[in-house]
Amino acid sequence: GGGGGGGNGRPTFQKRQRGGSNGGDREQQQGKYFKESGGQNSHAGGGHQQRPPQQNGGGHHSRTSATTLAHMTQVRFADLPIHASTKKAIREVMGYACCTEVQSQALPVCLGDSDAVVKAKTGTGKTIAFLVPAIEKALKSPVGRGQIPILAISPTRELAQQIAEEAMALTRFHGREVSRIQCVVGGTNVKSDIRKLKAAAPFILVATPGRLNDLFQNGGLDSMVRQLQVLIFDEADQLLDMGFRPAITEALRYLPAPGRRQSYLFSATFPNQVEKLTKDALSSNHVVVDTVGEEEQTNTHVQQYSLVCEHSAMPAHLWKFLQEAKSKSKDFKVIVFFPTARVVQYYAELFQKLGFPVIEMHSRKSQSVRNKMADIFRNETGRVMFTSDVSARGMDYPGVTMVVQFNMPPDAAQYVHRLGRTGRGTATEGQGILLLADFERSFLNKVRDLPIEPLTKLSEVEVADFDPTLLGAVRKMNNLTLVMAYQAWLGFYNSNLKLLRWSKEDLVAEANDWFASLGQREPPALLAKTVGKMGLKGVPGLRVEGKNGVPRREGGGGGGRGGRGGGRGGGGGGGRGGRGGRGGYSR
Repeated sequence: GGGGGGGNGRPTFQKRQRGGSNGGDREQQQGKYFKESGGQNSHAGGGHQQRPPQQNGGGHHSRTSATTLAHMTQVRFADLPIHASTKKAIREVMGYACCTEVQSQALPVCLGDSDAVVKAKTGTGKTIAFLVPAIEKALKSPVGRGQIPILAISPTRELAQQIAEEAMALTRFHGREVSRIQCVVGGTNVKSDIRKLKAAAPFILVATPGRLNDLFQNGGLDSMVRQLQVLIFDEADQLLDMGFRPAITEALRYLPAPGRRQSYLFSATFPNQVEKLTKDALSSNHVVVDTVGEEEQTNTHVQQYSLVCEHSAMPAHLWKFLQEAKSKSKDFKVIVFFPTARVVQYYAELFQKLGFPVIEMHSRKSQSVRNKMADIFRNETGRVMFTSDVSARGMDYPGVTMVVQFNMPPDAAQYVHRLGRTGRGTATEGQGILLLADFERSFLNKVRDLPIEPLTKLSEVEVADFDPTLLGAVRKMNNLTLVMAYQAWLGFYNSNLKLLRWSKEDLVAEANDWFASLGQREPPALLAKTVGKMGLKGVPGLRVEGKNGVPRREGGGGGGRGGRGGGRGGGGGGGRGGRGGRGGYSR
């Protein structure tokens, strides 16, 4: 079992392998920042006094990230050419006197007339860097009745809501018209959004791309953006990574052309697709502000480890990591990232059945449930959150002591983004563990420049000791959860065949091995439509729902895979040897 932490904070049930550390520093700062201030805020001209952090009046939840505080400069907001009511909000609601590095560089440019492309990491105060100048621009160039002056586009619901919260804070002491903020995101009632828009045009509209286009096409929003003054893209790289390019292209059709509006594009990285969006959405004489050059320093107090083991042994290792975190400090707070929402769902249910309560966070949860869970995790200690990448960027959870990445991340950038949830600022000593299946080992080449130390896996005896407990928990689980996890597993690794050097047959064989390791007699039958979409039609080993729901086999049943130490079986209808005696599927 995992004892208390050693002096260096390394997981103590593991032994460090020699030669594990790689050189190279990379910036891993992330998240949100601003301070919660107290109680009922007076209106402009009143005697508002700053109070200890708590929920602001009017339901505004704002936070100060220790990460952001580590990036403060001596440039004072009081000295900037911005509205007195905005300064008052920054000082009294947010509790800030000075700019961060990003703000000090981006604000002068964005307060000018040019479009701006700002390269900035999350967690460095960039939201203020684009909201403050947008508010200034809109105040100086009033729009007509029923028109929206500012539109901010965000990749996720959570980030959109955080931007809206900060907009509410910044406009707190402005008049009623200016402090009208609306956030429109998927997963909420679109009719309610339309009613609010028709009742009164917001001063700032914050939107995710899908809902934005819903409102353009069916909600009458197209007639409300004809005088748009400022367009903001936040996390542009993430917007495009998530496949929103077609939605953004569609949205741009409804907006004034570049040159007739001011635009800010903020992004942590600049792959080719972000460069193309810049050409399409911004004027050609835009100004580039690169704040990342000065931020490229590794978050040195985040210790990074990797562990590679058989896929079937991964739950045992995760169990050990969590038990050790729990025994090390009563104030532990752990985030575990999984590759897909369905896989999160599976492992959350599994660990609940194992008697380890976890918070389950992913895109298949309703927005109200996600908000509630996020607040619990943000405000309490002694908690573990199992999540998909919905919590990887921008979300600020203070005091996270450990991040575990279960299975390989999509890429090195996402590894860093996830890692940035822990060790925020100087108050929390963070620890990151990358837990990979043996077939995912090649992912380590993608992060070889980072100082990641390898850990030694548990012995086969230790894993075997955990197996009866694991299988007992699996037997108590909802069968639909297992089926959905199997399907999601296939989908995730199907998109990574090149990296893994797998054929389609290898993919199905590994998926079936994993499912067998859970004590399942045979893999579940999938819909023919699902198999077709994955490009797996005819691949041996898959079970597909046939006519009248009766499962049928794909292909002729490829050769079985031997047990540990064994080789791949010959062709025909050969069976699969179990891993270490666990048994497999007969074909």
